[in-house]
Amino acid sequence: TADVTDAAGETRTGTRSVPIGRNPLSLRLAGPDAADKAQLPPFTLLSTNATGALLPAAGTLRLLARRYRPNPPGAPYPAPETKENEAPAELVRTLPFDTKASPTLALNDALAQLPTGRYRLEVQAAGPDSAKARLDFTLYDSRAATVPFATPDWFVALQDSVAPGQPTDILLGSSEVGARILLEVEREGKLLRQEWLTLNANEQRRLRLESGAATASGPLYIHTTQVRDNRLYRHDAT
Repeated sequence: TADVTDAAGETRTGTRSVPIGRNPLSLRLAGPDAADKAQLPPFTLLSTNATGALLPAAGTLRLLARRYRPNPPGAPYPAPETKENEAPAELVRTLPFDTKASPTLALNDALAQLPTGRYRLEVQAAGPDSAKARLDFTLYDSRAATVPFATPDWFVALQDSVAPGQPTDILLGSSEVGARILLEVEREGKLLRQEWLTLNANEQRRLRLESGAATASGPLYIHTTQVRDNRLYRHDAT
């Protein structure tokens, strides 16, 4: 910070931040929380120096499978999905990376060969800098008839937006037997669909929902509600 006073007695202040640290390289992974094997999204790796300017980097990418420890037999509730209950991640693939040509990682072939489930990307730069980054995500398949992993509640809205008069698709699922889910769809304060759905164990069901008349305005709201083992599971998508 610097203060400068001119001849008229007016003071001006200027401030500039400068990052200081041992590592001149910073890595940041960017990607979705959930990736569909039917249409894999890009995962990118940004490598920058201490001032935020792009700096090419090469190193190793590790793809690991994530799991939670199951509850003991007879336990009434699902296993808690907490950091304390997470089992050690299992290495499933190692790949090189180099951001000089492109920040987009070449992952499609590797992800297409994996089963659905929870995964983690870890990257580490080569050389003495050893900058690191990681990203957790779920790999699912919108074409599959089963949920991607054991969970009492699974929901995905497959489109980010939908125009009036056009349909949209969602995924519902549960690993539990006889899951009962209330589905509600509304637009402009009008209920377009209300239905109780019963799912089989491990079923993933794809539903096509109408969004109302082509002249409708305002957002489309999708709600799902499930109560199981005294727990409420609710999703609201717009």
